[in-house]
Amino acid sequence: KQLSALLSEQWRMKSGAPRVIEKLAIDSGYNTQTVYNWARTQDAGRVIVTKGVETAPAIINQPRAVEVRENGKRIYRGIKVWTIGTNLAKAELYSWLKQVRDPDKEKPYGWCNFPEYDSEYFKQLTAEQTIPKIIRGYRRYVWEKMRERNEALDCRVMNRAMAMLIGADRFSEEEWTRREGIDAANRPHKKKRRESSFWS
Repeated sequence: KQLSALLSEQWRMKSGAPRVIEKLAIDSGYNTQTVYNWARTQDAGRVIVTKGVETAPAIINQPRAVEVRENGKRIYRGIKVWTIGTNLAKAELYSWLKQVRDPDKEKPYGWCNFPEYDSEYFKQLTAEQTIPKIIRGYRRYVWEKMRERNEALDCRVMNRAMAMLIGADRFSEEEWTRREGIDAANRPHKKKRRESSFWS
């Protein structure tokens, strides 16, 4: 009920324009059938059922139908699950977190700005690291938790996937202006791309 209410909630942009959640990703790795049942009652264009897959070839991948009939055929408009390439998303994020900014230059792509979160948030965000392991005779690097709580990292990975899905990392300045509800004529100047990344 709380999640359904959240989808109807509105937030005000700096311009005063109202915004609602455009895409909501919900992980199906826990309480899978409960997630499916809830997602079935929502707008499939806004609610995305996801599952993290370490070896997925991209951060966000084509959805796969998971519901079938007695004859084994997929149910038309049944639940589809979008796989998120967790290894790729984590590697990208950690590379961004390592960036050193030159104050005389524009912020680099991927530069991360954070609100004043407490230390627990950042401990969760950096709760995992890559560990070398021998798997089937080959040396591989796998992500392992260094502490139990890592929800901030999981949420960041899912947000990255949704940002990529709607194209936020590819928006033009005009598209940002449109989404912010700001009259382009009132902008002091235009840039081809934002000074900071879409994470800011």
